[in-house]
Amino acid sequence: MTIRRVACSLGLLGFLGWLQPLWAGERIDPEKFRGRITTSQGAKVTYYRTHPFNASYPSIRRAVIVVHGLGRTANGYFRATLESALADHKQVGTAIYAPRFQIAGDNPRADEHFWSGGWSQGHRSLDAKKISSFQVIDEIYQRLSDRRRFPGLRQIVLAGHSAGGQFVNRYAAGGKALTDKRLRLKFLVMNPSTFLYLDRQRPVPGRAGKFAVPEGVKEFNRYKYGLDRLNHYMKSRGTDAITSTMMGRRVHYLGGTLDMGTKNLDQRPGAMAQGRNRFERWKNYRLYVARFPRWRRQAVFQAVPGIGHSGSRMFNSPAARTVLFH
Repeated sequence: MTIRRVACSLGLLGFLGWLQPLWAGERIDPEKFRGRITTSQGAKVTYYRTHPFNASYPSIRRAVIVVHGLGRTANGYFRATLESALADHKQVGTAIYAPRFQIAGDNPRADEHFWSGGWSQGHRSLDAKKISSFQVIDEIYQRLSDRRRFPGLRQIVLAGHSAGGQFVNRYAAGGKALTDKRLRLKFLVMNPSTFLYLDRQRPVPGRAGKFAVPEGVKEFNRYKYGLDRLNHYMKSRGTDAITSTMMGRRVHYLGGTLDMGTKNLDQRPGAMAQGRNRFERWKNYRLYVARFPRWRRQAVFQAVPGIGHSGSRMFNSPAARTVLFH
């Protein structure tokens, strides 16, 4: 397939000049795709996008929203997702969006939102125009649901790796994702440090598939690990809605089989109650979800052999491409 045909399949003919470096064997420059969106609170968020929200795109059939990791390298995650889309060669128009949840140390402008590290849990921003990071995603969903902009859109995938995977796991449970019924929603969670549990049961160490309330573990069920002491956004949803929403959504959980290190791993008691490393926590969560008949029908778990804690490799894996572009 020629590059021009690939570009046509992604609905990217208007961006052929930006993609020229890729054709020459060079990497895409994400900064050429950089923009800012204004939220309902009146401040701005930087994002990387193939299709700005100021035009109509009849050829677009799928949209992918990708959430960055702890380092907030939205540009790198955008590039990895776009390269994965091009490599997939499916003749379906795809739009890609990657918001950046900056923190105070990123020196935000006066008109921009910024967060603490709690952005990955849906916490509200620290600026005067306070907004939950989850609400930012809600508003991107709203824009994508606009039939004047995207009359042919059929599917939206929210995807994240590492801290972004934590974000997507929790958003899948509590996020509003306001869309119309014509749109199919999918969620892709890859190598998160921790997961959201819906009750007080946790894996019993050394006894695969056995769960019990852990003894002597402080705040193991506090949000982000469980449903105690929810933040403002999640509290507005309520525990019953969170549980029902999580069990009813199509969520794909990919775990790199070599992701067993401790770099940037949450090692607080509530996290260690879920397992010793990311891959073990993924295996325990798979067994936990299997205990709920409704939930296990919607949750898809797949191990990705030979990959550790690498966002670019996970996004470019065949398993991730199947979720993102099929």
